[in-house]
Amino acid sequence: MVSGVNFPPSSSVQVQICGDQALDGSPDCDLSDSQEVSTTPKGEFQIPLTVALPPKPCPCVVMALDFNLSITPTTPFVVIGAPYSTPNTFHIHKLKILGAALQGDGPWTSWFGAPPKRTLVLTVHNPNDVAYTFPPLVLAIGQSKDITTQEATTQKLETIGAYKTATYDIPVAFPAVSIGEHQVAGVLGNPGYTTKFLVKTWLFPWGLLAVALVVLEIIALLITRFIRERRRRKEALAGDAPPVPTDPGVPFEDPTSEVPATPVG
Repeated sequence: MVSGVNFPPSSSVQVQICGDQALDGSPDCDLSDSQEVSTTPKGEFQIPLTVALPPKPCPCVVMALDFNLSITPTTPFVVIGAPYSTPNTFHIHKLKILGAALQGDGPWTSWFGAPPKRTLVLTVHNPNDVAYTFPPLVLAIGQSKDITTQEATTQKLETIGAYKTATYDIPVAFPAVSIGEHQVAGVLGNPGYTTKFLVKTWLFPWGLLAVALVVLEIIALLITRFIRERRRRKEALAGDAPPVPTDPGVPFEDPTSEVPATPVG
């Protein structure tokens, strides 16, 4: 059972067992048995976790990944039967985010509710005197006001040479029928040396709105046509009825009735 306190309230936490002290982030972790849990309004959580051998030798840790934290908390954990090796503990500096932006538009089907797709252009500088090997990147994509709707993905970027700057074009996809402000929240780097960034965009399926307006206009035209047709029928029925005399003292004569012939003497 894994417990946590002092986390952001009502946020999503991913818990996993990692080898090599999780120095390389998620690639060191047993992702197949990782668990996700939402914290309480007090920032607490408790969740059972299956213990399995991580892909890297111990020393092992339990890592709690929360996109709302600038650090990635870990705690030592003994995995019985796991191999052990001395981790490479050279001091590294955090990667620097020089730029993060969403580019592109479409596809055209997103105008009618399909998932919008964009390209995250990420410019990163490595301030270390050694190459930064396959820096891990975790992206949370979804609505800005409701982090519980965000979907997380983990990937490894290409190695950045010492004191080098690299630009990455990363395809991202937002949920179907995305309406309103959405965001891409990123955590870059090894646990304990992560760098965060946030990019926002506004999405709306304008095609669905156009279709809805056309349907409403058709309904309005049909209603107007029905009212006019009903009024025309009433007027037609009123025109076929015989006129009603306005003076009750004058006998009413039906102009359509036959007039008797008067003999001429």
